[in-house]
Amino acid sequence: MHGKRMGTLLGLMGAVWLAACGGSEALEEAPPSTQEQALAPVTLPIRINSGGGAFTDTYGRLWQADTAYSGGQAFQTTAPIAGTENDGLYQSLRIGDGVSYSIPVPGPGIYTVQFLLIEPEPSPQAVRRMQVLAEYETHVYDYRDLVTPLRAYTLSFDVPVRDGHLNLWLRAIPGSPPPGVSAVEVTDSRWKWLGGSPQLSGQFNSRAPQLAVDGTNQPVVAWEDDSLNNILVSRWTGSTWQQLGDAPGGNSSSRPVLLMDAAGSPMVAFVELRPFPAVTSVRMRRWSGVAWSEVGDALGLEDYEAQSVAATLDNQGRPLVAVVFAGYNVTDSRLHVYRFNGLAWEQVGDALASLGPTAWDGSLRNPSIAVDRFDRIVVAWDESYWRGDLKGKMFTHVFRRSGSQWLRVGTKVPDDSATLSQVPSLALAPDGTPWVAYVSNGIVGVVREQNGAWAATPTAGLKGWGAATLHDVPPLLRMDGAGVPTVLLISRAPDARAGRFLRKWNGSAWVPVMSRVGPFDTSPFIESIRHGLRSDMGFAFNKSGHFLVAMPEDTPSGASHGPLRVRTFTP
Repeated sequence: MHGKRMGTLLGLMGAVWLAACGGSEALEEAPPSTQEQALAPVTLPIRINSGGGAFTDTYGRLWQADTAYSGGQAFQTTAPIAGTENDGLYQSLRIGDGVSYSIPVPGPGIYTVQFLLIEPEPSPQAVRRMQVLAEYETHVYDYRDLVTPLRAYTLSFDVPVRDGHLNLWLRAIPGSPPPGVSAVEVTDSRWKWLGGSPQLSGQFNSRAPQLAVDGTNQPVVAWEDDSLNNILVSRWTGSTWQQLGDAPGGNSSSRPVLLMDAAGSPMVAFVELRPFPAVTSVRMRRWSGVAWSEVGDALGLEDYEAQSVAATLDNQGRPLVAVVFAGYNVTDSRLHVYRFNGLAWEQVGDALASLGPTAWDGSLRNPSIAVDRFDRIVVAWDESYWRGDLKGKMFTHVFRRSGSQWLRVGTKVPDDSATLSQVPSLALAPDGTPWVAYVSNGIVGVVREQNGAWAATPTAGLKGWGAATLHDVPPLLRMDGAGVPTVLLISRAPDARAGRFLRKWNGSAWVPVMSRVGPFDTSPFIESIRHGLRSDMGFAFNKSGHFLVAMPEDTPSGASHGPLRVRTFTP
């Protein structure tokens, strides 16, 4: 053994000497040693033909022979495989309960894993179900899609890796046939971080992030910073995060809403507490390029507390805000809409509440506001009731400004008196049709207006983990440039672990956008008080139609502080 090691070492020294002397031909002719192969860098993509030999598919891509596995048995079939032109890639499997792979990868980071799968038995006795673990965490709890024998299926998910090996396991669901995989592909994830954290202070205590894109197509993020008890705003320059001046709020400020003015400059609305005398009002400020400037005066009502705010622009670029006010005696709650006319804020119509502000027996919360292409204002909110026939219930309501009146859209959301709903997120289709995402008994639902009523969309595709789920954080609904709705939601797994998921509407169902957003999730921030729930994530589209998501999360190095990070997804 000593002689072999010395020989290898001398060979390597000789190769280095030849390279230094320009002896490239000698190097090319000498076969690489085992040690040299082991030291070769790992590159992506990695493709493995599980249970089989090397295979070149119809796209000219090479899948290496089965490697880096442990457990299970190789299995082959000669039956044709439906749904693919690469039958040979699916006709071999590694099958067995506890099959695992430890695949070398370039280093710490986020990788997309794709399994190629089939049901190999022509007449199976039961559906083959399995769990998939990656890096010691369950990523798929109960995969059961192999319902058609000898048909090609794919399963994709993102995995965080903290070292140089990606570890995967397949486990059978009790009573199910053993799981198997035909091929494994590992690629770089299409989710990317934008630099480090926008929190330049290094304090990992952000809340309620808001995300928008400025006139140069760069993301801007605003958030509550607990260490300052105020709002901060940062902009991505293309290479780093740059904080925009000092805190926009002059005093104790919270609940930011970020939007861009007609010129693409950031504006932020927020709730501000002024201590002497104690008054809670709403303010808006605009970034001038060097400092934050006031947009009108503070919005407040005597004997009322401003609790939350939503904001948008009308079709002339004028700011609009929807503000929830609650009486200090907590017996009266209403929503006011204001428009900035260039000099001052003007109230749009009367105060809003589904039962009317003079007959109030509950609490109004969680406003959302949008403007359609006809310049009609649409607002949504939820109400919880304390007394009377509605005691103990909560419903979402939507009103549209038509001429000089506020008119209800449909009845309640959804049009079902038995279904409670809260924390609405409102978005308008290009034709002005309102869509609303909400939470009902722990499940996210989405409805759209049809012929003056609310039509529900299927909820099955909105379940992030594909199993029993609980959604504690409000969903965020957005429309892309083509008018296609997308929902960002929180889903709790059966083991109580939270994940964030994107679901896009394809015209008939909600379909996943890759796997969960940010595998380095931290526990979601949840606040359930009379001021309303707040999301711990922001969501926007850039001008190229790519997703942008802001949220607290861990890092590949294993930090657990949960700093605010921004991700972009390239389709």
